[in-house]
Amino acid sequence: MVALLNGLLIGATVLVLTQWQFYNDPKNQKAAGESFINETPEFWMAILIVVGIITFIVLCITLFLFKRIRLAVKLLGEGTKAITKLPQTLLFPLFLAFLMIIVVCWYALGAAYIQSASAPTYKVSLSKAEIQDLAQIIWDLLGLRPLSVRDFVVKY
Repeated sequence: MVALLNGLLIGATVLVLTQWQFYNDPKNQKAAGESFINETPEFWMAILIVVGIITFIVLCITLFLFKRIRLAVKLLGEGTKAITKLPQTLLFPLFLAFLMIIVVCWYALGAAYIQSASAPTYKVSLSKAEIQDLAQIIWDLLGLRPLSVRDFVVKY
């Protein structure tokens, strides 16, 4: 995490320094009304100062935590030695993940069974008049004229 943050800060510092150099070059200067606010040298100097302060803080944190970082690297080295002597220890987390997938599937099947165990109930959300109107529209769209629309509507 610290290495990623250091890399981003170093990249931002290089970007700001190149931009500062580009905009301070007299041949790249524009007229007063043509430049945007982020093209002014003062803006890039402010960005440079902010990025420099953040870089200094991260560098200080890295230096103060150097002993702990060295200890973590030694622990990783010892872990690597243990894995090379017993490579089957890498299979145990995979076995646990496989068991967890089985438990989740079992839960899903049980939930589906419980959900479908009761008798089905059907609710009609339309009234008889709305059903008759829909049937009439469908028959009109199909161009069919039954004897009576009421003959084709289920009575509830």
